[in-house]
Amino acid sequence: MDGNSRFTFYYGEQPQQENKAFPFSVEETDGRPVTPECQSNQPNTENTVPPIKLIVKYANLEQETADVISAPLLAKKVDLNSLNVTKALRYTAGDRFSNIFDSALNGRTSLKAGSLFEIPVVQESHSLKCKIVILIALEQWNRATGSSVTDLKKGICNLLGKCHSKNVNSVAMSAIGTGIALAFPPEVAAKIIGEELKNFVAQNPNTSIKQIQIVTKQLPENQTIFIAFRETLCAIDFGNRIIVCNEQGVPFPRTQLGDQVQKQIGNLSVSAVYEDIVKETTNAIVNSTNFKRWSKGSVAHSIFSVTGQEVIREAQRGHKSGKKVVMTNSANLKCHWILHCNCEGNIETLKHLLDDLFKLCDETGLKSLSLPAIGTGECMLPPKRVAETMIEAICSLARKQNHCLLNVRLVAFTPFIYHIFCTELQRLF
Repeated sequence: MDGNSRFTFYYGEQPQQENKAFPFSVEETDGRPVTPECQSNQPNTENTVPPIKLIVKYANLEQETADVISAPLLAKKVDLNSLNVTKALRYTAGDRFSNIFDSALNGRTSLKAGSLFEIPVVQESHSLKCKIVILIALEQWNRATGSSVTDLKKGICNLLGKCHSKNVNSVAMSAIGTGIALAFPPEVAAKIIGEELKNFVAQNPNTSIKQIQIVTKQLPENQTIFIAFRETLCAIDFGNRIIVCNEQGVPFPRTQLGDQVQKQIGNLSVSAVYEDIVKETTNAIVNSTNFKRWSKGSVAHSIFSVTGQEVIREAQRGHKSGKKVVMTNSANLKCHWILHCNCEGNIETLKHLLDDLFKLCDETGLKSLSLPAIGTGECMLPPKRVAETMIEAICSLARKQNHCLLNVRLVAFTPFIYHIFCTELQRLF
């Protein structure tokens, strides 16, 4: 496939039944089917060591078949009923399993975060389809620089090392850390698990581990977790030793810059686009900023790094004068204008901002607008909530009798956020 080829994605993200993943159906734009060999995540067949299959799937962990089943455990409240995933394991495994767990715990009410808790069971003592149950003691997410990240890294590293030492072939684990109690952002947990696996394989190229399944219970509220794990893991360069794939072993296609999904509602064209917003050529782009400071990798950093100090000063002057949306020139960007705004890390504020943005477009006669995933960066708003809020606001705009905007582009520079927008766009249009 040449470098100019584009994929058309047909989305099947909505869970329909348990124990089944719904990988994308992919075609080239001319309708010819893409074979697995054409997909960028396909391993190098010249590699003599079979690659480890890293499977991302919808299923119930307690029903999986593997040498090892692994799940998280609250470090400060060591109880199988504290998390839904361990509660399901306990229920399926039966009372004898619970008794063995309590006996091994030996009266302890807490464990060191990052440590493993191996349940010494034999096949006859439980109804799970595994040989070993290994739980990872963790604490609730406390931001990217907190101890919870270090603990999860240590826990995954310890788990892989333990499986290697026991000559394990297959592992089934939950999307560790992403539940309500531990509250890790799914993309953060996925990246940690992926990078720890990559480091482990580099240090243990002849490991016995052949397959790792990351299992998400197939519920609508878990859709974001599934997408985040699939896309975040696909974006990691695993070389030839690991493939990220579905249950059938077919690699997921990697998202390519320029990929997009477009919908039409009335005279308004709406697109979800995987692209860098500084490359947009619409009449205006939106800059999500607090007008004071911005970290590397943020939308504001990307935009201000290109536009320079004069645009920064102009935006700050407008903000100090009380404007909710500040319109400035675009310096040397390809768009004509930049609309600067601050969602303040609040969904309700975002709703009002979107109204203000669309109103300003009407007042100034703008025909096309590019918006980033406002609030999903430094503000850490949930991507699904942001996508719902932004697309609902766009739908409301489209229903109006008179509006200037004819083209709205939702621009994401992170694959999993792009796919969240695509899924929401498909749902509402």
